[in-house]
Amino acid sequence: MQIFNEKYNMILTHDLDSYLACCLLQQYFGWKVQKFYTFNFMYENYLDYDKEKEDLGVDLTLRQGKCIHNHVERFTPNGEYNKESISPNKHVTMQNYHEKSSFSTTLFLWAKLSLPLPDDDLGKAILLAIDSCHWGYYDRYRLENYLEEYGLIELIDLLKKHTKEDFDILQKKLGLKRDIKLIDRVKYYEFKELNIKQILDHLGLQKLELPLVLKKIQYFEEKETLGDSWFLGNYLKKQDVYSYSIVNYNRVKWSRPTGNG
Repeated sequence: MQIFNEKYNMILTHDLDSYLACCLLQQYFGWKVQKFYTFNFMYENYLDYDKEKEDLGVDLTLRQGKCIHNHVERFTPNGEYNKESISPNKHVTMQNYHEKSSFSTTLFLWAKLSLPLPDDDLGKAILLAIDSCHWGYYDRYRLENYLEEYGLIELIDLLKKHTKEDFDILQKKLGLKRDIKLIDRVKYYEFKELNIKQILDHLGLQKLELPLVLKKIQYFEEKETLGDSWFLGNYLKKQDVYSYSIVNYNRVKWSRPTGNG
């Protein structure tokens, strides 16, 4: 894919899927996190932000600009969407939301880069539990088709040996649903230590290098709007949307900038 031939400043979001996907991209391409986005605020590397490189949203659906994510972004088959985004759900719209792949962004990148799966079953199980990917297997078995498409047959074998509850327990035990937080130092911000060494070790990933100091550069307002695909597609065209995600057949979450930091 052409995107992997370039260099980017990664935009990290506050969830663990984004963090692990950034770890993977850092390890294989040397890209660095330069911004942190919480859907209410945007923070930027205060010390050495590289203005020469283009931003890349990771596990983040941008209305414009390059991004890699696992979300549904199309309202209707013929509607507008960001052609610079990469997702396993480019073929899915709000109208056929039930066909959505439950791949996490991390697992999607793992498959696109044809990386070998972790050696042990715990590592494989972690991959399936990130962003609750495993739910897609126990709900009408949609996940099985996507895993077959990407050649991840070993993960299907693992799912067959376990229940949904087994993966839910693993999520809680390892904190796979935790958020990434900042420490407010009044005039600047720092990342709070994220203790996920066990997760990284089982996935064979190195710890993410994060900016030492961040500054708040922009405020955002997060919104949620209900309606059918036609209404929402047209409604958001008229809004100053920065990021969004279709989260059901009649609901979209989105954010708009409200001022500079």
